[in-house]
Amino acid sequence: MRADDVSPAMTPGHAAPVATSPYARPSTGPQPVVPSSAHPEQVRADLLYEFELELRHTAKALARGKAAPAPILVAVPVPDAKPGVPDVSWRTTEVRGWMVGPRLAVLEDGSWVPHTVGRTHKLDKPRHQKFFGDANTKEYAQRWQDLTDAGVPPGGAYIYIDLENEPMLGVGRHPRRAELFEVQQISGAPHLVMLYDRGTAGVKVSDVREDLQKRLKDYL
Repeated sequence: MRADDVSPAMTPGHAAPVATSPYARPSTGPQPVVPSSAHPEQVRADLLYEFELELRHTAKALARGKAAPAPILVAVPVPDAKPGVPDVSWRTTEVRGWMVGPRLAVLEDGSWVPHTVGRTHKLDKPRHQKFFGDANTKEYAQRWQDLTDAGVPPGGAYIYIDLENEPMLGVGRHPRRAELFEVQQISGAPHLVMLYDRGTAGVKVSDVREDLQKRLKDYL
């Protein structure tokens, strides 16, 4: 999504986005199926309300647990990066959280951020060419140092979001945030899902509540 995807102009009462909207679902991959007996937007709103309530409880439980919240960084592209130089730099933010889905993080305050990616910082700075390749040793070492300088402890978790999606850091409180989700019938019941693009792997579907439960097993 572009940086103008979350504009102040998006207020309650707006018409549903047209096909060219940044919120429109991908043209390929699974498409949502909603119950015919209920208004699709109301079903989605109800499911999102339940999910957000669960996320707030999750954030409180994780804060009491052993898994420390990970810093959330913005990946800023480096224009015309030379060989041996990382193609991204890292900008710190004031928010921290935990990954609770393939592309979804819950923040310490219980809100959420989509389009995030969770990673683990390498424990040791790359030094040995036989492990990392002659041409890439310098780049890997610099990338490790950049993450460390950004406050990520060696061996620690971090979460990043691409620069173009940085406005999504506040979307968890946006009045039209429900448009980032779809509803699918799974085992005869409506489920809240998020579609995300895996590039060459195609469009994937995340059943957000199911993925949340899977991730919790790793944290608690």
